[in-house]
Amino acid sequence: MRKNIFVVALVLLVALVSCAEHECVWKEVSVTEPTCASEGERVLKCNGCGATRTEKIAKLSHDLLDDGWKFNDVDFIYEQKCRSCDEMQYKEIESGVRIQGIAGFENRLFESANEAYAVINEFLKNNGGLGQESLKSTDFDNIFTDIDENGDAKVVWTIYGEQRMIEDSEHPFFLSFGRKAAHYGDGRHFSRVAVVGGNASAKLIRSTLSFPYDWWDGCPNRGDVAFKNISMGAVENSKGQYLVNMSQAYTWGVTMSYENCSIKGFLYCYVNNSYALNVKNCTFDSILGKEYSIHVQGSATAPAAISIEGCTFKNSRGVNIDQATAEARIVGSTFVNCGNLTDDEDNNYYGVIQVTKGTNVLVDGNTIENCKGNAIWVYSSKGNGSFTGKLTVKDNTIKNCSYAFADYGNEYTLESSGNRISGTNVDKCFARVMEDGNVVYKEIDAETKLQ
Repeated sequence: MRKNIFVVALVLLVALVSCAEHECVWKEVSVTEPTCASEGERVLKCNGCGATRTEKIAKLSHDLLDDGWKFNDVDFIYEQKCRSCDEMQYKEIESGVRIQGIAGFENRLFESANEAYAVINEFLKNNGGLGQESLKSTDFDNIFTDIDENGDAKVVWTIYGEQRMIEDSEHPFFLSFGRKAAHYGDGRHFSRVAVVGGNASAKLIRSTLSFPYDWWDGCPNRGDVAFKNISMGAVENSKGQYLVNMSQAYTWGVTMSYENCSIKGFLYCYVNNSYALNVKNCTFDSILGKEYSIHVQGSATAPAAISIEGCTFKNSRGVNIDQATAEARIVGSTFVNCGNLTDDEDNNYYGVIQVTKGTNVLVDGNTIENCKGNAIWVYSSKGNGSFTGKLTVKDNTIKNCSYAFADYGNEYTLESSGNRISGTNVDKCFARVMEDGNVVYKEIDAETKLQ
């Protein structure tokens, strides 16, 4: 037995020595061809030493036809069988629009936003859904499939790939199918709209979203529009500005929300009635650089709740809270290369976070970095503005900016704590001030109040 073991060991040693003494020349001795279901295998052998090795061969691609994809309107995906293995293959939607919440269209994929609008608008018109007369509850139920406990209907636009949704004379109130579509009587209304990204390449090119105005009794106090998980581009308007414009007229309030969105351009909100704006985990990268990423304005009497949280702002003036009734919070956001992005030194009074009007404004846990002008600017009565509310500034990081803070003697309440300032002038600010009844811009002594 020991002799046999010795012989085997000797043979292996000889083979190893032989292999070490020459460069193996491999020759294919057998092949198992791959399929689209399994890998193949190739066996090779060295004639000199008798050594063998095995190589894997990658699976073949499934045998699919470019025009063989069929739309599965149950699972909302494209599918076709492989002609070699009969296994069903699937492909995500790359481009198109889906509209949910209106009967008969839940599982339909439209090629474009314009096509979806035209088809559904015709459906609403033919079913009494665009008139000013009240619909019976049963008729309302026959049109809308997503109705909440208050009797308000919701429609969801799902965007795949890049879509253009530009409101014009042919498509007024695009997302809400016109002002008449908001009123159906009996306390039931179509007043909620959502736009969501259906895939990673989802992008919406749009300009304005206006909401209907309330001249009927019984309409809800607030509409609701939401954007989520989508990239948004803006179009240039007549003033040469790129914007995403949210507006509402007369007495209808609105709640607007943006979550996980990437926005090129700037968001401008002007609402005459009570409204809320919630912006969370979004990225703003201005195209022109000379506008605020977010600018909110509106009625001097209607309440406004503004929340900006976890956002990133690049290449813009920053954020402007500019409504007398605003209860605003700017929390955990980052501002990079913002403020004065022009060559005009007079614009160094710009504030990355500008408080023009408001009741209570909280600026908490933000980072303001590499910005030109004032990191935080209170634009108030002595600067020809009107902020007289309460400003709380705490736990912010301000670094490598021109100036930390400017308020130049305004009458308002400031509470500050825990702010970290470096590479930034805290003794001076570039202020907009009144001299002899005229507005002038000058660098002035200003002890920082951001403790």
